[in-house]
Amino acid sequence: MSELIVDTGVHQHNIGTKLIEAVEGALLGKHQRVLIADVWRDALPFYMSLGWEPPDAELLRRRLNPRD
Repeated sequence: MSELIVDTGVHQHNIGTKLIEAVEGALLGKHQRVLIADVWRDALPFYMSLGWEPPDAELLRRRLNPRD
Protein backbone atom coordinates (compact mmCIF):
# COMPACT_ATOMS: atom_id res chain seq x y z
CA MET A 1 0.00 0.00 0.00
CA SER A 2 1.35 3.42 -0.85
CA GLU A 3 0.33 7.06 -0.96
CA LEU A 4 -2.45 7.21 1.61
CA ILE A 5 -2.69 10.92 2.34
CA VAL A 6 -5.44 12.64 4.29
CA ASP A 7 -5.64 16.43 4.47
CA THR A 8 -4.66 17.69 7.92
CA GLY A 9 -7.86 19.73 8.04
CA VAL A 10 -9.97 16.59 8.33
CA HIS A 11 -7.77 14.39 10.55
CA GLN A 12 -10.34 14.55 13.35
CA HIS A 13 -12.88 12.72 11.14
CA ASN A 14 -10.86 9.46 11.25
CA ILE A 15 -10.86 9.19 7.46
CA GLY A 16 -7.40 7.59 7.40
CA THR A 17 -8.44 4.99 9.96
CA LYS A 18 -11.60 4.19 8.02
CA LEU A 19 -9.64 3.82 4.77
CA ILE A 20 -7.09 1.50 6.38
CA GLU A 21 -9.85 -0.59 7.95
CA ALA A 22 -11.64 -0.83 4.59
CA VAL A 23 -8.47 -2.03 2.84
CA GLU A 24 -7.73 -4.53 5.61
CA GLY A 25 -11.31 -5.84 5.49
CA ALA A 26 -11.24 -6.23 1.73
CA LEU A 27 -7.96 -8.14 1.88
CA LEU A 28 -9.15 -10.39 4.70
CA GLY A 29 -12.17 -11.20 2.54
CA LYS A 30 -9.73 -12.42 -0.12
CA HIS A 31 -7.86 -14.53 2.46
CA GLN A 32 -4.80 -12.26 2.51
CA ARG A 33 -2.96 -12.20 5.81
CA VAL A 34 -0.18 -9.63 5.35
CA LEU A 35 -0.34 -6.01 4.24
CA ILE A 36 2.84 -4.01 3.77
CA ALA A 37 2.90 -0.24 3.38
CA ASP A 38 5.71 2.17 2.67
CA VAL A 39 5.04 5.16 4.90
CA TRP A 40 6.70 8.44 5.77
CA ARG A 41 8.37 8.55 9.19
CA ASP A 42 5.90 11.15 10.44
CA ALA A 43 3.05 8.69 9.71
CA LEU A 44 4.55 5.90 11.84
CA PRO A 45 2.65 6.84 15.03
CA PHE A 46 -0.66 6.71 13.12
CA TYR A 47 0.00 3.23 11.71
CA MET A 48 1.38 1.92 14.98
CA SER A 49 -1.75 3.18 16.79
CA LEU A 50 -3.71 0.85 14.48
CA GLY A 51 -1.59 -2.16 15.44
CA TRP A 52 0.92 -2.05 12.58
CA GLU A 53 4.52 -2.99 13.29
CA PRO A 54 7.76 -2.94 11.30
CA PRO A 55 8.45 -6.08 9.23
CA ASP A 56 11.62 -8.12 9.54
CA ALA A 57 13.13 -6.45 6.48
CA GLU A 58 15.28 -3.49 5.61
CA LEU A 59 14.59 -1.06 2.80
CA LEU A 60 17.63 0.25 0.96
CA ARG A 61 18.11 2.75 -1.81
CA ARG A 62 20.94 4.08 -3.89
CA ARG A 63 20.79 7.29 -5.86
CA LEU A 64 22.37 6.93 -9.26
CA ASN A 65 24.19 9.92 -10.67
CA PRO A 66 24.18 10.24 -14.46
CA ARG A 67 27.58 10.58 -16.05
CA ASP A 68 28.26 13.66 -18.14
